[in-house]
Amino acid sequence: METSPLNHETAEEIEIDRSALLTYYWRLTFLFLLPPMTPIGLFFLLVGPWYYPVCTSATRYRSWLSPRTLFSKSGVFFRSEKSVPLDRITDIVIKQGPVLRHSGLHALYIQTAGMGDQMPEICLYGIRNPTEIRNRILEARDRFLKSKTPIGA
Repeated sequence: METSPLNHETAEEIEIDRSALLTYYWRLTFLFLLPPMTPIGLFFLLVGPWYYPVCTSATRYRSWLSPRTLFSKSGVFFRSEKSVPLDRITDIVIKQGPVLRHSGLHALYIQTAGMGDQMPEICLYGIRNPTEIRNRILEARDRFLKSKTPIGA
């Protein structure tokens, strides 16, 4: 158990495979930078400035699950901290594109009633056991909804 940085509520951190996530980020970087390059010097010129943000991004990406809220914190240059009350979560989608599949990772897209289908409220990348994490979040949501239900209703 760890104290969440957002509201100091006791929360458990969601396990993210940071080394595999770093590999995933590097593969995406090379995927976008490799086609326009031919000489090796241009390669180091382009990849050099990306080294710090890519490595730092994998270490700064964190998520917590509390009894009432799901928290997410990410970003290097543009930092983001999000919190979603568990009672607003409508669906959790497990996705795995070709680069994630090659890294052995999954992404969880947390959807809420207010966001619609186009854009998830929170994206959790670097998840090795997505079904277990999804079930933990949904069970926490159900416990929270039962505790909110008035007796006799």
